[in-house]
Amino acid sequence: PKLGDLECLCSEHGHHHDLWVDDPIPEMSGADRFSLHTQGVFKCQPAGAVEYFPETGFVFYGGTGRMKNGRLRIWGLTRANEWLIVTVEFNSEPGYKDRGRERAVKIDLGEVDLPTLLAEAQVSPREVWQELGAQIKRTYRAREELAARLRALAQMVEIEELALSVSQETR
Repeated sequence: PKLGDLECLCSEHGHHHDLWVDDPIPEMSGADRFSLHTQGVFKCQPAGAVEYFPETGFVFYGGTGRMKNGRLRIWGLTRANEWLIVTVEFNSEPGYKDRGRERAVKIDLGEVDLPTLLAEAQVSPREVWQELGAQIKRTYRAREELAARLRALAQMVEIEELALSVSQETR
């Protein structure tokens, strides 16, 4: 998947970050060789590690609640085996029917080493390896399913070719 495909990031606690990166396009900074089109395995930091800025954001329900602006980090391993940390600053806004949403306003993409990634994203090595392993297993299963469908198609083609060759010989 591409980094930019992460439209809705969900934590294990059910907290959602609807990070809209369409209009207007957020300010981008960091390493030029990375973009929202960079492919790899990407995951949001744990919900408890997201930074929120006090007294900012969207006030809703007649002033009884507030969605705060904040900053979260996405960690990842690119297809080129580079560790990537993505810092996303977001602003809260009313959204559909004033239910609130978070719009990315600034995205910083940077290559880091693994210890820096672990510290900045506040994830454990175990979490990183579990996510990478899960993605590898999902990709492997998807490839196996594709191979099985291709084998079945190849068998159908062989049968059709055999039937065609037999019918031409009998003429």
